Amino acid sequence: AVPPSRPCGLGMQSQFPWTRLRSSRSLARRSKAKGRERLVSLGAAGLMSYWLMKLLKHSIINGIAWYLTAMRTGVPPPRRWKTFLATYAAVYVASTPLQPFKWATIAAMAPGMDRLIAKIASRFKWSKQRA
Repeated sequence: AVPPSRPCGLGMQSQFPWTRLRSSRSLARRSKAKGRERLVSLGAAGLMSYWLMKLLKHSIINGIAWYLTAMRTGVPPPRRWKTFLATYAAVYVASTPLQPFKWATIAAMAPGMDRLIAKIASRFKWSKQRA
């Protein structure tokens, strides 16, 4: 006896690559949404911590890429823009394993940032939302 054929999507994976690409995109969207939910749960202090960490991360990556490009080419990066961008991308990709530490640092910084916002609000006699 031959088992009945099932249409694609009812228990069988499609052989078409774009369906796998579509499912990986939805997985990426879900993980980004979870990150946003966590950030929203931390409130304004979490947002400030996130912004500060992002600024720090990109400043460090930019400095490392600038230094490596200058050392490799012997001229400042604005004269070798393609080399600088390739180096920046390489350093950025190399820093991705540190993402969990970034999120942990953001969560750890949020209470301190909340206290800083409260101090600024009390100093200038503003509401916490205005500060």
